[in-house]
Amino acid sequence: MKPVVIMGTGPVASLAHYYLTHDPDHEVAGFVIDRQQGQPGSRSGLPVVAKDAVVSRFPPDACDMFVAVGTGRSARVRAARYRDARSWGYALISYISSSAVVAPGVPIGDNCFILEHTVVEPFSAIGNDVIIWGGCQVGHDSVVGDHSFLGAHALLAGTNRVESGCVIGE
Repeated sequence: MKPVVIMGTGPVASLAHYYLTHDPDHEVAGFVIDRQQGQPGSRSGLPVVAKDAVVSRFPPDACDMFVAVGTGRSARVRAARYRDARSWGYALISYISSSAVVAPGVPIGDNCFILEHTVVEPFSAIGNDVIIWGGCQVGHDSVVGDHSFLGAHALLAGTNRVESGCVIGE
């Protein structure tokens, strides 16, 4: 596995760093930010670089990326940063908590963040760049579209469709 660069330095990035650091499958190499979000430097002992320098500092052939920018209403910002990372050539990882229960064969897109005690039932599908906070349930035959957000303990009964960019339970 390649080291992971986390895009962002806010609360979601802090959580992503925590989970990825405690996951034996991942190593965090650093963080990337927009210049208007702050200054390059360090965070948690790792380098923080501006997005215009990320490709040279953490080349896409040597590192993967996780976009950890915003939840809920800022899903549009996260979607734009997701597109940036893809255009720079990064493979985007997904994090699924070891305490989440995901039925075998359920497709899960890239850059997803699925936290503790979430249940994803059979015949469901999770799109790209989806955040599913802790304790959620995605019922059978449900689809969660790209760039969506399910807040803590959101419940989708079976056969629901959450369109791209939707926010439930912020």
